[in-house]
Amino acid sequence: MQAEPAPEATSRPGATVLIDILIAPARAFATIAVKRPILPAILVMVACNVASNVLMLPAIMHVAGTKTIDPNERLAIASSALLQLVLLVYSWSIVASIFANLAAGDRSKYWTRYRTFFSLAANAAIPSQLGTLAEAITVRLHPAEQYHTLAQIANALPFSLAIFATPNNAREVTFLSSFDLTTVWSILLVAFGAHAIGGIRLTPALVVPCAIALGVAFLYLFI
Repeated sequence: MQAEPAPEATSRPGATVLIDILIAPARAFATIAVKRPILPAILVMVACNVASNVLMLPAIMHVAGTKTIDPNERLAIASSALLQLVLLVYSWSIVASIFANLAAGDRSKYWTRYRTFFSLAANAAIPSQLGTLAEAITVRLHPAEQYHTLAQIANALPFSLAIFATPNNAREVTFLSSFDLTTVWSILLVAFGAHAIGGIRLTPALVVPCAIALGVAFLYLFI
């Protein structure tokens, strides 16, 4: 079992983890272990989610054959986006709970560990959220009339398993598009962060986020 880094191990502000998680993961893990920054990651996640939904809406409307959005459809779209945010944050909580139990056992540091691993999950999600935003920007750069199926939208930036989906099978496209290169990047950050911060073995550290990502992908089929 590895001890958490001492406070003097890093003097970097908590917000710098947003950059460090992309270019210097080890430094980000040290900051997370000491300062447990959460709010900046949540703000980035919300901003990326809202921007992605707004950017992709015209193409999705065209595929659905909708010219205008009535109040009920607006409510449904907003509810779906909100549910996605709730599912994402809830998945961070599951990661934190499992890792805190694995790392802390019956020791009194349980809640400190929980906050630490929740912060890890939140910040490690940044690559995945940036990947979603990049896909949405790519979709918006082309006329909405260019898209006729969800597969075309999902593969506008072809870095997910949706490239193997049946073009006219919307559920298959939705499920497979949940697994892309940036999501794998986020999963690896969670796993190696859990190993670096809590001394958790890499096998369970990898299994936990992979299982949760799979579960969330199934839930998206019903949103």
